[in-house]
Amino acid sequence: YTNVYTKMFLPDTSWTNNSTNKTYNSRVKHAFNLTYEVMIDSFNTLKFTAKANKSKFQTSSEYYTAAVASNGDFINNSNRNTTNTADNDAFNGTMLWKHKFKKPFRTLSLNADFNWTESNNDGYLLSNNGYYKGGQLTRRDTIDQQNLRDNENTGWNSKLAYTEPLFKDAFMEFSYAISKNV
Repeated sequence: YTNVYTKMFLPDTSWTNNSTNKTYNSRVKHAFNLTYEVMIDSFNTLKFTAKANKSKFQTSSEYYTAAVASNGDFINNSNRNTTNTADNDAFNGTMLWKHKFKKPFRTLSLNADFNWTESNNDGYLLSNNGYYKGGQLTRRDTIDQQNLRDNENTGWNSKLAYTEPLFKDAFMEFSYAISKNV
């Protein structure tokens, strides 16, 4: 909660500006992380990781401001209310299979990733603005807007790689990768 009072002085006039702002913010997040690794045999390992989270954000604001002449007449005033709610969900999963051959440092591996995100946002703005001349209301403007944004993204990629040792501290890797994002 914020209150601001300002007095303006110019050579030919003066006025006051009074504003009040109340804001509210909330964030709730739930997360899940999993890692599972198994040695199938002395040459093969399998590792799986997964991450999932769900979050919700809420914000709101009430703002009022008024400019008043030194004689007490309104110059202008504004009353603005905003709200926004965002729901975000995400899942990421990775699987890695690795095979070691009898020759040291010779390997074959397959890596696969999957990613999914979804975001739903609902925002609202209502603003009433009044303009005065000689203390009398001469014009009123209203802004009434809703902003909806929904996004969903899905992607996966995979990579098959073969590593061959050439000589000490030197390796050659042959790989093939493919990915898709929607």
